[in-house]
Amino acid sequence: MRSFLIGLACFVAPWLPARAAPDSDPVLLQGLQAMESQTNSAQAACQIWYQDQPEQAAALQKRIYAASQDMGAVIGSEIVASERLSSRSERFFGVIYFERHPLWFSVERYVGREMGKDKPMFLPMRVAREPDDILPALAAEVHT
Repeated sequence: MRSFLIGLACFVAPWLPARAAPDSDPVLLQGLQAMESQTNSAQAACQIWYQDQPEQAAALQKRIYAASQDMGAVIGSEIVASERLSSRSERFFGVIYFERHPLWFSVERYVGREMGKDKPMFLPMRVAREPDDILPALAAEVHT
């Protein structure tokens, strides 16, 4: 009986999600796809995320380059979690996979107003080589 239960668990486990897939933002995903597919990936992604904020795009591009210059090429990315902060703000946590090391990030998407209409925008993105610098609450949840 015990071997039957172990076999059943091994058969069913691959179809069970480890955690619910986080909601995501299409512009955030578009930038991550640019990171994976373009030669000057950080520049392309930053221009997508901060298209109306060129200073913010340039500043983030410099931070990404400084943090990742010895990591190799981008080989993938994912959004690992999201949390709704308020009716107009949501925070996304993610990782950009390089050949030799991951780069972790968090960013808030805020829906402001411009000319009487809602306007979604990203606030400054934080990047770090260590997950605990970006995901302290999530890391605490996993370790307890």
